[in-house]
Amino acid sequence: FALAALLLAAVCRVTRRPLGFAPAAHVLMAMQGLTFFGLNYVGVYEAERHVASGLVAVVFSTIVFMTPFGAWFAFRTPIAPRTLIGGVLGVAGIALLFLPELATVREGGHVAIGLTWAFGSTAIAAIGNLVSMRMQRAGLAVLPSAAWGMLYGALVAAAWPSGLTPTPPVRIIGAHTDSPNLRLKPRPTTLAAG
Repeated sequence: FALAALLLAAVCRVTRRPLGFAPAAHVLMAMQGLTFFGLNYVGVYEAERHVASGLVAVVFSTIVFMTPFGAWFAFRTPIAPRTLIGGVLGVAGIALLFLPELATVREGGHVAIGLTWAFGSTAIAAIGNLVSMRMQRAGLAVLPSAAWGMLYGALVAAAWPSGLTPTPPVRIIGAHTDSPNLRLKPRPTTLAAG
């Protein structure tokens, strides 16, 4: 995000979009960076140290419920029934897509830790969406405020201690391939693939 922030700032300079904001706006941009560009990514990476990325993707897809309910709670934005129906279909589709990976999940402490990180990072991202909504309502320009938000998020992610939770034990599966009879046939019976 640090590189993206620099690129966005350069685009803003070239297109003469001001990057200066009042301190109150910087509070919002720092909150956006903390939640949307910082902690939520750290949480996803921590979750994937403990559970399969497919499971994290399914959990993260629940943001389609967290954000609308958060918007209703914070701003009294009505929730359209089609939003809920679309959310259910979307989460179900993602779950089906990752079904083989989800089937490998086993019970255990590392799964609970991974799920906690996954749901926590999703909730933090939903809060980031709400902060972005607040910024939009305050009239903050999107590109310059996103540049600042990404910079703040990059600082948060860079300052985060890596390996905060213990890594699950490593499992190695191997195959024995050094058979004394392993050799290529001079004239294979298969002449074409397929």
